Amino acid sequence: LWMLGMALLGQGRVGEAEAVFREGVAVGRSGVGEGAVVWSLPLLAFVVMLRGDTAQAERHILDALRASVEHRDLLNALMAMPTAALLLAGRGQAERAIELDTLIFRYPSIGKNQLAIAVWRHHFEAVAATLPPAVAAAARERGQALDLIPTLL
Repeated sequence: LWMLGMALLGQGRVGEAEAVFREGVAVGRSGVGEGAVVWSLPLLAFVVMLRGDTAQAERHILDALRASVEHRDLLNALMAMPTAALLLAGRGQAERAIELDTLIFRYPSIGKNQLAIAVWRHHFEAVAATLPPAVAAAARERGQALDLIPTLL
């Protein structure tokens, strides 16, 4: 379900994507297993954030990040990180968001994924545009030096 939701997001069909991600979480919690939840939950957080419900998005993203650490699921953590970074940007931490963006998009599962690029890339470009160019460049440089595992923990 999460792939269908990502495809819908890539087409700008946010409402339909949200319904699919909610279904993925519900199906996972009803018996399929935690794996189905952890893949849909970070993406549900993203669409909830787009709707403006940052409190709910933060709860979803924290649950997704906890589950990714608990299950040692690096890909799920990577799926959760863009939304976590954008939530930080919304809290006035644009530099940190750009650092995390640089870290996240170094990993091919995100950085070479056309759906991920279509869904998240322009949001980070908008965040970077709020910063002076030298500040954004410095944040990107710091992001290049980050290591994913210590950053998650």
